[in-house]
Amino acid sequence: MIKRWISIFIVLFLMVTNLPQYAFADSLDEWTIRNPLPTGQNLNDVTYGNGTYVAVGDYGMVVTSSDGTDWTSRKIGTSENLSSVTFGKGLFVAVGGSGTVVSSSDGISWTDRSGATPKGLNSVSFGNGKFVAVGANETILTSSTGTNWTSQTKGTKSLNSVTYAVSTYVAVGTAGTIYTSPDGTTWTSQSNGTSDPLNGVTYGNNMFAAVGSGGRVFTSANGVSWTKYNSNASSLYKIAYGSNTFVSVNTNNGYIGISSDGKIWPSQETGTSNGLKGIQFVNNTFVAVGAAGTILTSSNGKDWTIVTSPRTNVLNGVTYGDSTYVAVGDIGVVMTSSNGTNWTSQTSGTSITLSSVTFGNNTFVAVGDSGGIMTSSNGTSWKRQTSGSTSTLKSVTYGNGTYVAVGYNGTTLTSVDGVNWTSGTSNITTYLYGVIYGNGKFVAVGESGVIITSNDGATWVSQSSGTLKPLYGITYGNGTYVAMGSSGTIITSIDGSVWTSQTSGTSDSLRGAVYGNGMYVAVVNLGGILTSVNGSTWTSRTSGTSSNLSGVTYGNGSFVAVGATGTILQSGQAPAINSVSISPATASIAQGGSKLFTANVDAVGGAATTVTWKTSDPKLPVDSDGNVT
Repeated sequence: MIKRWISIFIVLFLMVTNLPQYAFADSLDEWTIRNPLPTGQNLNDVTYGNGTYVAVGDYGMVVTSSDGTDWTSRKIGTSENLSSVTFGKGLFVAVGGSGTVVSSSDGISWTDRSGATPKGLNSVSFGNGKFVAVGANETILTSSTGTNWTSQTKGTKSLNSVTYAVSTYVAVGTAGTIYTSPDGTTWTSQSNGTSDPLNGVTYGNNMFAAVGSGGRVFTSANGVSWTKYNSNASSLYKIAYGSNTFVSVNTNNGYIGISSDGKIWPSQETGTSNGLKGIQFVNNTFVAVGAAGTILTSSNGKDWTIVTSPRTNVLNGVTYGDSTYVAVGDIGVVMTSSNGTNWTSQTSGTSITLSSVTFGNNTFVAVGDSGGIMTSSNGTSWKRQTSGSTSTLKSVTYGNGTYVAVGYNGTTLTSVDGVNWTSGTSNITTYLYGVIYGNGKFVAVGESGVIITSNDGATWVSQSSGTLKPLYGITYGNGTYVAMGSSGTIITSIDGSVWTSQTSGTSDSLRGAVYGNGMYVAVVNLGGILTSVNGSTWTSRTSGTSSNLSGVTYGNGSFVAVGATGTILQSGQAPAINSVSISPATASIAQGGSKLFTANVDAVGGAATTVTWKTSDPKLPVDSDGNVT
């Protein structure tokens, strides 16, 4: 009997220790954007219908709102950039890259309607009972339902915008291209006397108004004869009319042009410096959208409210300590969170770029430009320290009772309290980008594949990495150092001296990594995330963002990654073990949460004979009995 229990216990122990790998493999495909909210992706257009605002943007982003103030991001199953959206016949229709067309009755659940063309689509409008979309190579799509589309291609230029009014469709594009149509099928080319690109067109105040490069504005009462005006803007991108006012936005900054007659265009501030890419007058409100998920509203085109409240500054580093996540970034940005979900901006007392942050000895330490070092006991109140260096510091770590910071020109600094710092001797002048402590040793990486190691952070020894690629980040865990850098470079070492090249599966730059709960997680440019249980074999994960990612940490049961446009992502958490039941002949473990795993063990004569796994996760392969294969 004792042997039987021991055998069962051993098998159960092995299953329990392997459960986190199953759970985290699943949770690492479930990343949630925590900042900016509702998204950090560029938003390109917005519309209103059926009591719902819908904005669309890059990387298949869709955000919705019932009041224009509180917005929710939606996943619609495409990674193509969405450039335009409209509403008609009870249906939202959005178009984008590679001929993408998607439709939805509620703005939440979307259906792919692509296939009519492979050409990129730039704009869609509804009028006279018909949807009309335009795009590259003067491609024009039409549909009376929003689901089935007919395509025609008229030339080589790009059509950038289309609208409908006074029984006329008007489409505008590059090289001053203007087309008009009474039915969306038969189109006539019109002349406006210019070759300037036209980016947007609308109708209001008894006229069509088109805007474009160089701040050019063209107006027409019928879409045939056009008059040219010049605004004060360097470039105008999209235009809308409402509340007796034309409003045009540009992608360079948050300034807009306003006009009551289409002739005179004074410039107006909106309160954001982010470029604006789309504007519509919907539900008696101007709604403008743009870079980094910016959403603005106005009732009159002059007074604007920013209805999204994200930090959109670049975030460069993140750590976890004392039950708190801390992220740092450009112009001294510091953000904190107790759970990785809700984030608060803190006043750091500095405007320098902060590149990295660590926690140790009950103190957060952040480093950055001009030898800048900031310390905090709680992540909220920060104090500037004197490092004695003017070099940019790129990374900081804590280990063996010592903080170590590294940076440009081979700079290394050490401190036991985060306040008093001493320069180390690296004997190199190469830029250093990352440093970590593990296995009784500090290891720093940098430009041209440089790797240096130190037992105390003061005296350093150069090592051969086997690569000349810049190395941007390094982590340690499970007895292995993992360094990564440009062109998808990953190298590993068990002692910091002998390094082995690994295949990452990407050619993009890897910026940083962390080890937690039996898993290495590395972040990549353009929103890439890689994971590995051994540092050698890597799996690509879907993050839900295309923003460059620069740092990642693990704490409180989840991974948190940060990057450009203030992006903060949080992984799904591994479900906890809910129950363990044992009988003389069988034993089972059930692990619940968002996924369910059940392991059954049969024992005969004191030996485990059969172990079977069952799961409710539809992603995992199972046999006809529901057992994991």
